[in-house]
Amino acid sequence: MRGRVIGPIKGNHVHLYAGSHVEGDVINETISIENGAYIYGSIRRADDPMAPPEVSRYAPREPLFSSPRIDFTQDNSFAESDALRPIKVLRPRS
Repeated sequence: MRGRVIGPIKGNHVHLYAGSHVEGDVINETISIENGAYIYGSIRRADDPMAPPEVSRYAPREPLFSSPRIDFTQDNSFAESDALRPIKVLRPRS
């Protein structure tokens, strides 16, 4: 590759020539990088870099059940408690 690329690069053999500028991830089977090439991103080896990405088995799933909705605006009994009184702010003396 010569020149400038902003975005990912996928290739079986990626060769970055001196003066090339890459801002993005490089996914490759083999790679060669000449002195003076600039890379801002990650380099990852893959047996088949041109294959579509696999779906993660850790992908978020739909919840099994919905959580109950609690309305805290109806119950103000906690407001009369001494445990929840405002804190007095003290300022240091100058």
